[in-house]
Amino acid sequence: MMAVQLYTGRIRTGVPRAIGAGVGPVGRSVRNFLRLALGTTAGRIGLPTVAFYLMLALIGPWLAPHSSTGFNYDEAGKVQSANLDGSDVVDLAANLLADPKYMALDVAGGKMYWTDSSTSKIQRANLDGSAVEDLGIELGSPEGMALDVAGGKMYWVDSGADKVTDSGIEEVTDKIQRANLDGSAVEDLVTSGLALPLGIALDVAGGKMYWTDPGTSKVQRANLDGSAVEDLFTRLDCSRGPADPQCRPTGIALDVAGGKMYWTDSAISKVQRANLDGSAVEDLVTRLDCRRVPTEVQCSPEGMALDVAGGKMYWVDSGTSKVQRANLDGSAVKDLVTSGLSRPRGIALDVAGGKMYWTDEAELERLQRPSGRFWLGTDQFGRDLLSRMMAGARSLIAMAVAGAALGIALGTMMGMSSGYKGGRVDVVVMRVVDGLMSIPSLLLALLVLTTLGSRAAPVKWLEPIWQELLIVVTIGVVFMPFVARVMRSVTLSLKEMEFVQSARLRGEPAVYIIFREVLPNALPVLGVEASVRLSYAILLVSSLGFLGLGVQPPSADWGLMMSDSRDFLVAAPRLALVPAVTIASLVVGVNLLAEGIKQASGLPQKQAP
Repeated sequence: MMAVQLYTGRIRTGVPRAIGAGVGPVGRSVRNFLRLALGTTAGRIGLPTVAFYLMLALIGPWLAPHSSTGFNYDEAGKVQSANLDGSDVVDLAANLLADPKYMALDVAGGKMYWTDSSTSKIQRANLDGSAVEDLGIELGSPEGMALDVAGGKMYWVDSGADKVTDSGIEEVTDKIQRANLDGSAVEDLVTSGLALPLGIALDVAGGKMYWTDPGTSKVQRANLDGSAVEDLFTRLDCSRGPADPQCRPTGIALDVAGGKMYWTDSAISKVQRANLDGSAVEDLVTRLDCRRVPTEVQCSPEGMALDVAGGKMYWVDSGTSKVQRANLDGSAVKDLVTSGLSRPRGIALDVAGGKMYWTDEAELERLQRPSGRFWLGTDQFGRDLLSRMMAGARSLIAMAVAGAALGIALGTMMGMSSGYKGGRVDVVVMRVVDGLMSIPSLLLALLVLTTLGSRAAPVKWLEPIWQELLIVVTIGVVFMPFVARVMRSVTLSLKEMEFVQSARLRGEPAVYIIFREVLPNALPVLGVEASVRLSYAILLVSSLGFLGLGVQPPSADWGLMMSDSRDFLVAAPRLALVPAVTIASLVVGVNLLAEGIKQASGLPQKQAP
């Protein structure tokens, strides 16, 4: 027989009566076991540890020194918009981005698209900045992009940033790629002859794409399928001697009807244009060369866009942090936005709507060591690690507690009902339990999440929490058979005792006997099992986050933070150690609480199966 401590109905405790008040013998038993657990060494360590992390999950995001994403709002990358005259500047997608680069608009579809080189993503959102989504394309360092809305395609250049890993430098090939507007059907168009492609523009009617390559100081073009690559302007290699700069063409835009292409050059600080075949190169704006003395900032024009009907060209300058425009012949240069910018990179126009949109790359303090400003330092994107840890506690602990609670509730009802009923019902239920227990927990979770996680939520209001809900339900189903077998064993021991037999003789219904007589006396075992299941739930949620199936970026999650830090185990080991140690301390605290409950209730020291 399993040793259990019987509920006598006359429990007096020193724990406040608010705990368990009004819920009868079950609540009073819980209060009693908490008091007894605090009387053990394990309980005195475990209970405060668990309580601390629960409080962190509840109020941590509000106590974080920076935002829930770890960025200081003024430091985070942004997507902004303004009227074409520079008035009415609005932050559309702020505090979500690391290094947003170039962008393009689908005005008819109400969408804006941009690349983010630090997170290696292409993202899109509504034109008002809502509904930001990752399109799920694996990239190196995406830069310029352009849209063929009628053809349902987006084109971008990937400058292939080298990734530093523990084994050395892993080079990523420079490419020009395209995909459907939803991110599916990715194709490599141009994979050779590129050094550092940045800007790209399309002549859809002519079947051509044009791009700049500051690595080779060229403007090039090809067919939309990547064939027939041509060098249009190779004279951009203007490095004549040690004192002369290397030309660096960046943003590009086309006036197809006028037969012209326009581009910015961030090295020689010019806006230039030429015919679409590369002939007749002209300097349009040359007074951008503001390198007067070494201490002064250098102009660095980047992305550009054209309003051909209005006779205007617009560009952003990441050196002087401005948005500027001029006539198409380079005259009448005007500063439109001169304040509130960090490093603007890409720009796009909605001429009909009278709006311009641009990206503003953050000046982030990446991989900073712990300091008075950043107590745990910053990560590879310049996000405050302490703020990320405090924000990530809520998602992990909430899903682990909810999943473990669901598994305990289902397992308790199944195990106690099966054990009390007995007979064929018990045999059938236990065979089902044995079948579920034979499936590895992580494998079952992966199967469910990869199958259902990619599908849309059955109802719209579930969409924001669909992935988290699947994780909670999966954990509940995974843990249910383990709890059921333990509670069945306890019920088989208790149902033969005199107080249960007395209730039967009084004619009490089975539900009353299970919940009023058996359950209060099974609480010590259930408490230990619940603590064990909670610790496993924490590890399972962390594992799913590490594998990319938990909370998705840019939201904080301890498992995801460990996964993102794999490339920096040598350069910044704290990025992986801090979440790992935190998860370990939480699991140890839960296990110590389980040990305290076990010691207080007089259960055998060997864990029940």
